[in-house]
Amino acid sequence: MEQKVPAQLASLGKMLPRGMYKQIANTAQRSPNLKKELQLLVLKEIDRECTAMCCKKEPSCVTSHDKKKLLNFTFEKFNLELSSRAPFFQAILHVSCVNLRKDVCQQAVGMAAAISLRNRSRFMNGVQLFISILGYHSNWMVRGVH
Repeated sequence: MEQKVPAQLASLGKMLPRGMYKQIANTAQRSPNLKKELQLLVLKEIDRECTAMCCKKEPSCVTSHDKKKLLNFTFEKFNLELSSRAPFFQAILHVSCVNLRKDVCQQAVGMAAAISLRNRSRFMNGVQLFISILGYHSNWMVRGVH
């Protein structure tokens, strides 16, 4: 049984049997309809990852329920957690926050992730508390006028 590939997908149909994954993806990306559907799939995956990061059953290292967790917080730990639990989300933030021609800045990705996740869940405020405590104890913040 033979089926004809629609004209919009002809280049993709030709690439599937003989192309490498990157070539197939590039061809799919050039089709406006497929590009839109691929973007929707990526957005759905990022939403799923962010929802899992904000889950109370398996709390993130940036939830502020525990003082010990907050004292042991580092951006390296947070970025490791992001890479294992939310790789798409981290990749998008990395491309958005970091100039690839310069050094990688884990703090920029971690801070962007913390702010974004805080907007999704009020419990994801560990980084904000960490920065507030750091500012207070290093005399960066005004404590009160006497």
